[in-house]
Amino acid sequence: MLNHRLRLVIEAAECIMLTLLIVGTAGLVGLKIWGGQLLSVQTASMSPTIQPKDAVIVKPTPADELHVGDIISYHSPNQPKMVITHRVISIDRQARQLITAGDALHTKDPSFSEQLLVGRVVALTPRLGLIIDFLHRPIGLISAIYLPAALIIASEVDHIAYAYARPFYSVRL
Repeated sequence: MLNHRLRLVIEAAECIMLTLLIVGTAGLVGLKIWGGQLLSVQTASMSPTIQPKDAVIVKPTPADELHVGDIISYHSPNQPKMVITHRVISIDRQARQLITAGDALHTKDPSFSEQLLVGRVVALTPRLGLIIDFLHRPIGLISAIYLPAALIIASEVDHIAYAYARPFYSVRL
């Protein structure tokens, strides 16, 4: 009886993990097809609007569609691999330069070329950045991908072994 209950619990956990994996993958693929990005916020520069460990969804947007007050993400002029998310406070359309500032300090950032623009923030997901940051670490990858895959494989091997352990009877007429 205990073995049967344990098997049901394991199968339910497998079903939940597989569903989460499929839904998460479909969401990320849909976001990628749409051209958007999911970014984890690391600093409090946009507090209270955006908190550290929140995640933002950024949609590519041409610079000529931006307005003062929009929250945008852009590559840092000094560190191109770093993406900054700040509010637009000034647009110089002729020089094709943008000036932003974080909500927390209200200190304007140096102007930068619109070519560094990633896009406009279109959605905020509180605390999702925690999960994104966790998945970028080896332990996160192991626990979110490798461990569920190993459990599913082990369960399937168990099902196959169980099926072959039962006697097979052939009836001849």
